[in-house]
Amino acid sequence: SGCDHSKPPMPVSVTYRNSSVGVGYVVQFHNTSKKYLGVRAVFRNPTMNQSTERQFTLDPFGMQEFGWLENWEFVSGETITVIEDDYQTLYLKIP
Repeated sequence: SGCDHSKPPMPVSVTYRNSSVGVGYVVQFHNTSKKYLGVRAVFRNPTMNQSTERQFTLDPFGMQEFGWLENWEFVSGETITVIEDDYQTLYLKIP
């Protein structure tokens, strides 16, 4: 399905940091709104042809991290898709 511009932009910002334990990056999902968000995030590594999906709730102005401790090592070139039915889907690529 294409971009649905009738929906507002996803109120989630994503930041990255190096993992302090183990390997790869830790990805941080920040809720920039006052609402609870039930989010589905799809992590895909095109090189290894692997993907996984996580479902989680972001508290208002809350933050959730994923990385090595959550059994996924983020590396350069991976894509992240953030899905929430009330908002436009967010597509990101790790630099």
